[in-house]
Amino acid sequence: NWGFDSSAYATADTTLFSATYNASADNLIKITGGDVLVDGLVFNSTAASVLRYRQAGSAGNATASALWNTNGSFFTSNATLIPAVGEDLPANVRTYIAVPVEAGKALSLRINYRQTGSATATAGKIALVGSDGKVLAFKDASYANASGGDSITLALDASHTQTAVKIIYGRETLATGGINILGMVREQ
Repeated sequence: NWGFDSSAYATADTTLFSATYNASADNLIKITGGDVLVDGLVFNSTAASVLRYRQAGSAGNATASALWNTNGSFFTSNATLIPAVGEDLPANVRTYIAVPVEAGKALSLRINYRQTGSATATAGKIALVGSDGKVLAFKDASYANASGGDSITLALDASHTQTAVKIIYGRETLATGGINILGMVREQ
């Protein structure tokens, strides 16, 4: 159950972030060029500042819970569309958060999120992608559907072979809009 432990992110400091961890401001993910494990999650980005960690009570997050904020599409182009379930994820992914999972063991995963853009954020999707690169689930993350909060869920039986589930956000052709990832629950 992830509510995003601020002490773990503060300890990660510049291993994950572009500057020293700041409890009262946005902490922008840096260009990692490889996987970084923090708080039991795997982060990967080839572009700086696509993700922002916001500690509870910080300038960008007046709530009582920490969150991750998407600062743009996780693809190199806002025009990239998330494919249908079962199809391969496009190769132009620049950022993701992955939840490690155990192959061969039944899995239930829920990601809670909220659209942060204005009513002009008429598009946007969140997707869950397996370690095999195939889309496992996706959901509308437009302002109309997710401004008050929503969740995406995934259930896999014990026959699955996934070792991780990646969280991907796409703007679906828009130049604005993003989501706050509020929490995650994995049962396995």
